[in-house]
Amino acid sequence: MGINLPSGVGRVLGGKSAAASAGEGKFVLIPLTGGPTIIFQFFPTAPIVVSRRADWPEQEVTIGTKPLFYMNRDPRKLEVGEIWMDKTDIDVSLTPDIEQLLSLQNEQADGTPPKILAMWGDRTETCVLEEVRVEESFHNPSGEPIRVKVSLVLKEHQLGSQSRAAASTIALG
Repeated sequence: MGINLPSGVGRVLGGKSAAASAGEGKFVLIPLTGGPTIIFQFFPTAPIVVSRRADWPEQEVTIGTKPLFYMNRDPRKLEVGEIWMDKTDIDVSLTPDIEQLLSLQNEQADGTPPKILAMWGDRTETCVLEEVRVEESFHNPSGEPIRVKVSLVLKEHQLGSQSRAAASTIALG
């Protein structure tokens, strides 16, 4: 049974798949719901922080230490503190790249956030883009941003079986 991958997922950069780019020191965001893959030119310069919180409420007892009871866990969060985008060498505006990145937060027709596969090194995380921060640090004479620092917060997202199979296919390259 073949899987229909979203448009843009098969896009390559320099003849390499997104998975190959991730294995070569690139940070990659692949929209699983369609749209072009974002392959960052530079690897994050700040630490990538992965966090998760579990809910262990105390149980009421009349005597002794209150036992803990596992309820659930929050989705994992991935904080990417600093990724640079730079086109100073070719003096081309980064505005289209910034808009493409921000579009990963646009609500879909069914009211859900777009699902993203984040890849770097030997890691993959299925997530949604919770927060984007863009700091424009250098502009060309026309006032267009040509160097920006991007910070991202991604939140783990559970996939259905068909989306999970598509994400596995992408991760294998």
